[in-house]
Amino acid sequence: MKPLNGFKLGITAGLIAGLLLAMVLKGFQSLTGKQVYTLLLNIDWVPNMPNRLPETVELALHLVVSVPIGILYVSLTKRMTTPRRWMVGLLFGLLTAVTWFPLTAISDRVPAATDLAALLLWLLGHICYGLGLALICSLQSRGRIGNNIMVKR
Repeated sequence: MKPLNGFKLGITAGLIAGLLLAMVLKGFQSLTGKQVYTLLLNIDWVPNMPNRLPETVELALHLVVSVPIGILYVSLTKRMTTPRRWMVGLLFGLLTAVTWFPLTAISDRVPAATDLAALLLWLLGHICYGLGLALICSLQSRGRIGNNIMVKR
């Protein structure tokens, strides 16, 4: 297998980081009862959509949003040094966490915008997301993913 090109790497990074975010927020919600995973998958504000869909469908919709972010991240960082990629990943995580404010304002079944504990969990999850993007790209640049591993016999 050849190294992943930028577009495929962006898709891969977006999918993996999006799944990481979902797992982290689901864990936080299970441990604390704060509805941060529910907020991540919440679509009851989207016109012409049912208020609730199966969790797998809502997760797939979350990943549809995550993939273009992964592609954008890869396209912006492809010529950057590894430390700078990590900083941009952190920035992407912080920027995506800003979704807290509009999402909490438009739904009834999620934390209040003023719930600081839930906001902190949301922020930590999205930092993991951004750093996940950087990790996938770092592993790719080191040949740890997307390359054939030849074993001598």
